[in-house]
Amino acid sequence: MQHIVIVGGGEAGLGAVLGLSKTLKKTSRAGLTLIDRHDYHLPRFMLPQALKDRSEEPNPIAIKKRAALPFEQILKGRNIRFIRGQAKAFGASGRRLAVSGKLIPYDCLIIATGSLPDFSEVAGAEGRAVPVQGLADVFRMRNQVEFAVQTFKFSAAQKKMRLVTIGGGWRGAVLAGAVKSLAEQVSARFGLKRSQVEIVVLESRSRAELDSKLLAALKKSGATVRYSSRAVSAGDEAVLLANGGTQPYNLLLWAGASRGAGLEGLVDEGGIKTDEHFSVNNFHRVYAVSSRPQGEYLARALPYYLNNRKTLFTYQAADSSRYPQDKSSLFGYITGLAGFGGALRYFFNSGR
Repeated sequence: MQHIVIVGGGEAGLGAVLGLSKTLKKTSRAGLTLIDRHDYHLPRFMLPQALKDRSEEPNPIAIKKRAALPFEQILKGRNIRFIRGQAKAFGASGRRLAVSGKLIPYDCLIIATGSLPDFSEVAGAEGRAVPVQGLADVFRMRNQVEFAVQTFKFSAAQKKMRLVTIGGGWRGAVLAGAVKSLAEQVSARFGLKRSQVEIVVLESRSRAELDSKLLAALKKSGATVRYSSRAVSAGDEAVLLANGGTQPYNLLLWAGASRGAGLEGLVDEGGIKTDEHFSVNNFHRVYAVSSRPQGEYLARALPYYLNNRKTLFTYQAADSSRYPQDKSSLFGYITGLAGFGGALRYFFNSGR
């Protein structure tokens, strides 16, 4: 029996393990193990919501209870083994993981350890810009917002307090809206007017390059969006833009680029490189996914990958709601996937 291990219980890891549980339900030829350093799953979309907690001193336990889902509850009734701990590869060729002093063997490994902020393209942003990657960041940001409000209140030189977010994608839109709500709540406690608080989003792309749904989300956030404003460096009080302009700030937030978190001992941070099938370069039967659609896709494709039939699947990143169908007939393959070119690959490469 093959043993498939998924490291990371975030959106990507859950998408993979739950999808594989369905895919492999009719066979006992594979065992599933999920490893995560927490005993709960925290949906990414709940992080900005946690910022909106209106209590003056939010309770971490209460927020965790309200926003997080225990793995025990998620995996109940499924043939999935859960191990809590920090995973580390035990020898690159040994096909084993060290978790809390125990060695876990695997035949196939899926790395879904999430992402980390990538500040490499904005000099000085690291240490100045605050990202939101977990509950710890939520409390850190709440404290930073409160400190910024207090500092602004006793500053006679500034007429507006500016909370600036680098990155105007979906994360930036949601984060800006949540921060605006939090900033207004905190400002009211310290006697500031709403008009004194400005939320700014710096987006490198032009307005014409963004789709209508994202534009609507940015508008709904209530932030002032500066399009075609790519940040190149961050100082203590302002961000320098590629067009030569500057953006002053009281608090700098990060919703920009990110990089794979990797797996200690096997793939270092930022070093994950995969092909179109999410197979990690230079490692046999090691895969990496970074989003729920990718995890769900891999769950459907993995049985074929393990049987060396990669040509049946091509990931459609542009439309994550449509996944390749498990179709073995020639007609289904042609209509469901790649057309005539895919059909040729089907004949020459599928081994049929």
